[in-house]
Amino acid sequence: MKALKTSLSDRSADVCVTAVKTLDNFGCSASNNIPVLIRVIKDSKDPSAGAKCAALQTLGKIDSNSPEAISALTAALNDPSEFVRNVARQELGRIRASGK
Repeated sequence: MKALKTSLSDRSADVCVTAVKTLDNFGCSASNNIPVLIRVIKDSKDPSAGAKCAALQTLGKIDSNSPEAISALTAALNDPSEFVRNVARQELGRIRASGK
């Protein structure tokens, strides 16, 4: 798991996206990684916004009851990237629809 967390901070967007998707495969058992995912959302230098979007989607799936997760998703609504804003809206909508 340590190597995976290190990959989340990699300068390569592809490496970071792959690491986020691997966390996604762990599902709810990865809820202790919420701070790491939030850091990806806040600090990603990925110009395509792929890493942020992957982190947002994973964050919404692994622990949508977390106040930190909801806060990060809500903050992403103000991201400069329209793609990131749309993913944040989608995840927040999914959480609301599920009643969580």
